[in-house]
Amino acid sequence: MSVPPTSAGTDWFAAALHDIASSADRAAALSRVVAALQGAGAVAALTRQPTPDAGFTVPAGDHYLRCHWHAPNAHTTVEALVAVALSRPAAEAHRQLLDPLTSGLTHEINNPLAAVLANLELARRRVADQLQRQPTYSWLDELHAEVDDARVAAGRIHTIVKQLRSFHDQRSDRLDTPLGPVVDTALTVLGRSLRARGRLHRADPCDHTVAVQSSALTHAIYAWLVHVAAVVPPGQRNHAHIELDSFASGSHVALRARITGAPLVPSPDTEHAARGAARAAGIRWDAGDGWLTLGLPLTAALPCELSPQLSARVLIIDDEPLIGKAVRRMLHAHDVRVALQPEEGLELAVAEHWDVVLLDVNMPRVSGRDVYEAIAERRPERCSAVVFTTGGVAEAGLRDFLEAVPNEVLEKPFDHQRLRALVCETLESTG
Repeated sequence: MSVPPTSAGTDWFAAALHDIASSADRAAALSRVVAALQGAGAVAALTRQPTPDAGFTVPAGDHYLRCHWHAPNAHTTVEALVAVALSRPAAEAHRQLLDPLTSGLTHEINNPLAAVLANLELARRRVADQLQRQPTYSWLDELHAEVDDARVAAGRIHTIVKQLRSFHDQRSDRLDTPLGPVVDTALTVLGRSLRARGRLHRADPCDHTVAVQSSALTHAIYAWLVHVAAVVPPGQRNHAHIELDSFASGSHVALRARITGAPLVPSPDTEHAARGAARAAGIRWDAGDGWLTLGLPLTAALPCELSPQLSARVLIIDDEPLIGKAVRRMLHAHDVRVALQPEEGLELAVAEHWDVVLLDVNMPRVSGRDVYEAIAERRPERCSAVVFTTGGVAEAGLRDFLEAVPNEVLEKPFDHQRLRALVCETLESTG
């Protein structure tokens, strides 16, 4: 089938333009060009190189769109669709300008914050243990309360940093995002707007980990909540009741919103944006039974505890001394060595066997990427032990590198459970 030059063809072209223009980014837009052409009966595909096959080829950024289509003005139509896909909306341009700033700020905050949080948590645990053995020491009670207050305050800074980072891509292939903090972030931003429309009640903490990339999930939930607020007409604050909850069923978790006590109004623009953000994130959308529901795929949980019989050799390559001290304390049951200079770390990594090499990406003179590539050249079998650590990757080249390598990325401030589980998994996988 081909699209004729009639009103039906005009409708198809208009629908295709609308769908492509609403894409979240250039890659998604080009994919929708291909889908639209295939839906119209064309044979279309994106390739890295121009091909001499039948049909024609249209340049599409760093790709080529190969198309075989018997339709009037086929070449011109495809060129127009590709041009729309390649034209980045103003919002994306602004995001590209803000991403390096956000990433750079979070990196500078996260390095000292990681050390503060780790040491406060360790101090709190030691004081708590001492109190259990000698509970009559009143000064220990006061110290415990002071340390715990400081830990809570630092944790709030950590939450703010995570919220800043959630709106830009850090590592696009990570599919183990905790749902609760993302919902918290969206409600922090949109809570006032929602409460201006009705009484907001959150029924549960959304305590699930989902197989959706963090930035895509954040945008999808943000757009979903914007639509929830938009369908409640103004002036219903004392009547409308907005209920949020989630529940797991099989391999998915449903994140739901229900509005009662007030008439709803259609909001096609926010619905289209929310559906598009959900589709771009691989999230199902359903509006039945009085609920607006996002269906998110669950991911497997991380193991929580290390076996006491397991002991690992861990090398830390990080130019921040406080990070090395904190991680050494966190992994006190293991053989931990700290290298503050990347050159020293490289020599240790290639000269000795290590179960885990925690390698900071953002070192100033010699980057973690340089160290990794040197290890790959001299002792390639040891690259699998490398776990990259980062407080925020600003340079696009480093982000692309982290997406290309198979190694794990551990974000600062370190989560104690995740760090210990990572070491445990490495030991178990090597027997």
